[in-house]
Amino acid sequence: VVYGDAAQGQAQFGTTDDNLRKEKVKLTASYNINIELRDDPDDDYLGDGSMEVLMSHSHRAFKTDGFCVGPMLGDGSGFRALFYDLNNTLGVNMESYDGTRLVSQTTWTFKDNTASNDLAADGRANGDESVTVDILPSCACVA
Repeated sequence: VVYGDAAQGQAQFGTTDDNLRKEKVKLTASYNINIELRDDPDDDYLGDGSMEVLMSHSHRAFKTDGFCVGPMLGDGSGFRALFYDLNNTLGVNMESYDGTRLVSQTTWTFKDNTASNDLAADGRANGDESVTVDILPSCACVA
């Protein structure tokens, strides 16, 4: 998961410390989840190697933040991601890695799925929005 778009954030907001982005996520699965990559070691990561992992991230608009977890099992099972307490966030863009590059799989925005009076004027989450995403492997191995 990558939060933010550094180039877009810098173009829109410059490199000031304004426009802080905040995100929290709870990952749950029927198997142990490992945190494979921590973009920012100052963020909070709890539950590595368990069936419930909690993370809290914050970053400036002109930077990104994120994490990578695994494994994705070959039996078709995946995990659930609850993104919550989102602030200054447009939505969620799920990507996969094809061995060469990141490929966008789907984009979900608050503007398209939430009443406008619950959002900031630009369609961003204002601190209390959430979205749940079920993440499944794209194939299952069969014996």
